[in-house]
Amino acid sequence: MVKSEGSARPNQYFSFGPDAVPERTTYLACDRHLPRIRSGVVSYEPPVPMLSQLASRVPTGAQWLYEPKFDGFRGLLSRSSDGLVRLTSRQGKDLTDWFPELAQAGKCLPQSTVLDGEIVVADEEGRADFGALQRRLGVASRRSLQTAASCPAILLVFDMLECAGTNLKQLPLVERRHRLEDVLHDLHPCLQLILQTSDPNQASEWLGEVPGLEGVVAKRADGRYRPGRREWIKVKRRRTADCVVVGLAGDESAPMLVLALRHLDGELHHLGRLGMSSVIFDARARFISQPVAECP
Repeated sequence: MVKSEGSARPNQYFSFGPDAVPERTTYLACDRHLPRIRSGVVSYEPPVPMLSQLASRVPTGAQWLYEPKFDGFRGLLSRSSDGLVRLTSRQGKDLTDWFPELAQAGKCLPQSTVLDGEIVVADEEGRADFGALQRRLGVASRRSLQTAASCPAILLVFDMLECAGTNLKQLPLVERRHRLEDVLHDLHPCLQLILQTSDPNQASEWLGEVPGLEGVVAKRADGRYRPGRREWIKVKRRRTADCVVVGLAGDESAPMLVLALRHLDGELHHLGRLGMSSVIFDARARFISQPVAECP
């Protein structure tokens, strides 16, 4: 949800509030004329995104640039040479009908342009709300106009694969970034440029103090955009919680601990399952199988 007009708090990492999407009635009227690629009529090959690999610490050096990674879904927004707009996921799933506000924003792009970014929904405090984003995908596409008006999404854009028919993937990241800044300048409030820095200390601070942040992604300043390759470096924020082991699941070949978390109400709530090595499982199984003396 977005706070009512005048109550949204600004966020230094992305702007989100009552003005993040066009006025409701205008937005709904415009969206009826959004172009669509009809299934089975026009073939469409979704763009393949570049990927990241996990690391335990932020890499340092003059060749690295850093970007915050918010809790969201990967989204590639493209506008074809004939003006058709498409939003796809990392796996190539068509998300256009679920995020009509982003499809509407895509109409502002030059034809034959492809953007890469993160789909994010913000809460009332301007923080990325992954749960709200998941609920958007759980709503039938025919109701997407209503959910977009009450819970709009933005695309935090961090790269551009193609611009006005020019393939940019062979250009270094710094050059793609400059062209992306030019394209997004005052273009549409639902398309926002992700923050970027060359300071590793700033990147480390992001990991510790930015709410709604999943981690930090490090990219080589001279790196090309290589679809499908894991050449970016992602460092996830460490999150800890005191859990209670309430049971065992699976078998000796794939044992799992059943975990619970104690909530503020004092009750244990199921949290999930965690895989464990067979050595630990065997030791625990032998311990549990020992007879327990009856209490006097």
